Order: sequence, then structure tokens, then C-alpha cells
Amino acid sequence: MNKIVISVVTIVYNDCSHIERTIQSVLNQDYPEVDYIVVDGLSTDGTSDIISNYASQINTFVSEKDKGIYDAMNKGLRLAVGDYIIFMNSGDCFSDNSVLSQIVQCIKSLEVLPVMVYGDYRQSYEFGFSPVIPSRSYKKAWYGAFASHQSTLYNLHFLRDYNIRYDLSYKIAADYKLNLEVVKNANDAIEKIDLCISDFDMTGVSQINQSKGLQEADRARKEALEMPYLCRKAIILLTLSAHALKKYFNPLYTKLRMKQ
Repeated sequence: MNKIVISVVTIVYNDCSHIERTIQSVLNQDYPEVDYIVVDGLSTDGTSDIISNYASQINTFVSEKDKGIYDAMNKGLRLAVGDYIIFMNSGDCFSDNSVLSQIVQCIKSLEVLPVMVYGDYRQSYEFGFSPVIPSRSYKKAWYGAFASHQSTLYNLHFLRDYNIRYDLSYKIAADYKLNLEVVKNANDAIEKIDLCISDFDMTGVSQINQSKGLQEADRARKEALEMPYLCRKAIILLTLSAHALKKYFNPLYTKLRMKQ
């Protein structure tokens, strides 16, 4: 099999406190065939200066105004020249320096090139990391996110063949809708690997938009899967029940989630 090039895209806007650790995480990967793209939303806090320090090691650097994170991610999709693409946005990091090598080794061992490869992740806090959070089966995508976007790689040729990109009419769940569209068209050419791929930065993460997120996920099921109204409402009730279980009976929630 010919070499596999991985495009890694970092989206950032005014995050001088965290951008360097993400850049270093990407550049420290021991896999050599990396196409690294940084898309900055015209930061004004010194972020661009930090990125410029690594200019010789970044393949593509764009700093311009955008319409939000999903617009910036679409820019990354357009600029990428690799066979696979993964988004490692500012503050997020690969879990160790051999992640991409291990993923490529897995891809090369398969008879058919997968259109999606995904794995597990950890939550990253100022004081340390959560235990590894296992991804779910992609066959349960109808329920909700089965993996974090930082732990998901997409076959770029597949995305372009099916004209799949982030829907800018979504503010929170465009990544979920994109995954639904990938799963719908993938014909099961999806590989779940037993590997912790990323550390998801939880700094500043808020539950304020939970209601909006549920609404957009419901809309994604309608638009991407053409799911009937009653089925969608049942999923919302199931999701709300899971949230309550997590809040008040976390050990039971964790046990049930591990079985998914």
C-alpha cells in the first residue's frame, strides 16, 4: 500500500493560552506523513504570533475572518491534501506521540480502506485527565455522538465524492450531522479501534447550550436520516433520561455506557 498522508487541522481564535500545546502535540507525532493546517479566525490576542513561531513546520497557515468554527473547519477540509483528515482544535491534543502511527498501521492492515476511523478519548482539565472515555458503536449514531471529533478521522476522498461538509446553519451539532451523513453513505466501511486518540480540552466548556444542542441533534436526525417525528421525540426523552442518570447516579450511568 502506498503511503498514507494524514491532514491534521487546528482551528483557533484568540486562544494564546492553549494553541502552543496543540501545535506541539501535532508536531511531536512520530508519523512523518502529516499535512498540518492551522486556520486562525484573525486572532487579536497574540495567537498568530505564537503560530508564526512554528511556520516552517506548518504546511498551511490561514489567518482571516470566518463565520464561526464550522466555517473554519470547512476551510480546513478544502485546504487538506491528505488521504485522511482529523481536527485537533486549539487546546486539544493527541493522547501520545504515536497515535497517528498506530492509526495508519491499523488502516494498512485492513482489506478495504475505511471511510471513517475512530477511537476513544480523555477529557483534559487544568488539573489532569479523566479516565479514558470509550467510544460507542457507530451503528448507534441515531442516538447521538458516538465519538469525539478529535478522535475521528475521515477519508477525504469519500467526503469530497459525497460532497459532505459542515452545515453552517448549525451552531452546535454540525459535526453530528456530518457523522450521520458519513455513516449513512459508508456501507459499513467504518473502523472502530481500541485506542485513546485524543485529550479533549474541557476548559470553558459549558452546559448552557445543552437545550440548543438537543434541538439541533433532533433536526440532524430529521434531515440526514429522514427519521419520523415520534422516533425523534423518543430519542430526546431517552437522552434526557441519560443526562439525569449521569447527574444523580453516575456509577450506574458509567456502567451502562461501558456496555454500549
